[in-house]
Amino acid sequence: MRRLSVFAVSLVMAAFTVNAYQVSVGTYVSNSGKTVTVPVVLDNATGLSYASATLTYDPQVLVVTKAEAGSLRALMPDDFVAADTNGTIVVSIFGVPGENVTTNAGGSIASITFAVREGTEGQFSDVAVTEVELGEKTGVLDVA
Repeated sequence: MRRLSVFAVSLVMAAFTVNAYQVSVGTYVSNSGKTVTVPVVLDNATGLSYASATLTYDPQVLVVTKAEAGSLRALMPDDFVAADTNGTIVVSIFGVPGENVTTNAGGSIASITFAVREGTEGQFSDVAVTEVELGEKTGVLDVA
């Protein structure tokens, strides 16, 4: 995991790999009192009809202010759900029931906007992808 300590607050991101699919977030830096928008990226959605990612962060440093469907909404248009609870956010996107994505394309599952709390100068928060669940039209893919 990369750690950056430039400016006031740094957000360190990580990747999570399931089978041949990878879900990741980049590395971002922001000042206290500001916001930063972080895309949750799935490298390839081919063969999927559902994607969900759980991310953790330090709620003493960051506050989720918005979570929106990402670019994969064009390929998985059925629904988008985001649930945030004090340090954990789960974002899920769903395709048309009974259909898999046939286009060889990757993109973002979601874009999450974090506000950096005032008075957190010099601190950082890891924003880590801690769990990924992917599904196809016949059910959830085996992550083992």
